[in-house]
Amino acid sequence: MADLETFGHPRLDESAITSALDACLCTDDEMVQYRSGAWAAEEARRAAEAGPYRFDVGARVECKMGPSEWSGGKVVAHHYHDPEWPPERWTPYQIELDGGELIWAPVDSDDCIRAERQGLWASK
Repeated sequence: MADLETFGHPRLDESAITSALDACLCTDDEMVQYRSGAWAAEEARRAAEAGPYRFDVGARVECKMGPSEWSGGKVVAHHYHDPEWPPERWTPYQIELDGGELIWAPVDSDDCIRAERQGLWASK
């Protein structure tokens, strides 16, 4: 068992250790550059493997917004990835609702996103 006094040794230069560890980390700019450069090829590969999609870009759809609430909109992107998400996270669709709000569908399922129904569809 390690001697607990070793970890609080008065001769350890905590600021030097912190600086050395900080020097190993990527800056925010370096991470953005990595994600847009080195990660782009991997993201393109995953996007190609993700389809086929049930709805084309531009298709009219309804998205589930609550237990019995659906909102109409149109598909604006496939394989959507928000810039603030980790590189491995993506969703099948990004949708622009009729009111202009951009949302995403977490799964390609009729329980989440479905083809627009004709007539009074918004609340059914």
